[in-house]
Amino acid sequence: SVKLSKTSVTLNKGKTTTLKATVNPSNATNKSVTWTSSNTKVATVSNGKITAKGVGTATITAKTANGKKATCKVTVKNATVAAKSVKLSKTSVTLNKGKTTTLKATVSPSNATNKKVTWTTSNKKVATVSNGKITAKGVGTATITVKTANGKKATCKVTVKNATVAAKSVKLSKTSVTLSKGKSTTIKATVSPTNTTNKKLTWTTSNKKVATVSNGKITAKGVGTATITVKTANGKKAACKVTVKSAVSQTGKNSYTFICNKSAKAFHIHECNAVKRMKTANKQLVTIKADTLSQAVNKMIADGYTICKLCN
Repeated sequence: SVKLSKTSVTLNKGKTTTLKATVNPSNATNKSVTWTSSNTKVATVSNGKITAKGVGTATITAKTANGKKATCKVTVKNATVAAKSVKLSKTSVTLNKGKTTTLKATVSPSNATNKKVTWTTSNKKVATVSNGKITAKGVGTATITVKTANGKKATCKVTVKNATVAAKSVKLSKTSVTLSKGKSTTIKATVSPTNTTNKKLTWTTSNKKVATVSNGKITAKGVGTATITVKTANGKKAACKVTVKSAVSQTGKNSYTFICNKSAKAFHIHECNAVKRMKTANKQLVTIKADTLSQAVNKMIADGYTICKLCN
């Protein structure tokens, strides 16, 4: 008989191994053997040395001079190329709750034999991952890790925020107001939708000499008109027209009529509280010929009238 040191071997393409043939009995006169391969495209053999040629299987046979045989099955595989690294398409992402994004993992070298990777998350309550697809679950941070079969790793930091809801409009409780000088009123601004993330508002006036505004509170400063504007963080606007009344009326092209207190001989420029409290019997209307209100006021003073203290 003849016996081989191995009955099966597995080799990477291009590699070699040597088989030893033992002829029995040990005192056999002729111990010479011949070696053959069933498929030289897969494996060749010379004096027991096997060389892997191509992927597949072959049978190596050792035969004695008197025809005794032994065989060894040879399996040839492509050479294994280990992964040296893995890289992610992003190292950090920020998502709104409920949103998704997909990371791509690139294993190097490109001819690595096993490119299989596994994905894990450090916090499933914040973010989950499946084949690189990240789903934002809750506010916070989590680390997504990708790992190759031989343990090479790469990570991506995931930050999850509450979804941002933009303001679509802002509405004021009043679109116009009329005030007397010194008086104030407050208008309310309502941002829509009600779940808008940023409801911060800025208030402005078109004319500070007529009306000022602070957090919706309008204060009448002087006779005239002004526009109060409220604006959301993303630029949505609403406006309110403010009219500050005067106690003086222009009754003609060159004439002005004043409301006067007969007993105090005081005249009014604005509709102050004194005008509202004045009794009808004590009310007097005085018309002055003048080109401008300023000239009319001066003429009233020259005629012995004084300006109401509340109007100053």
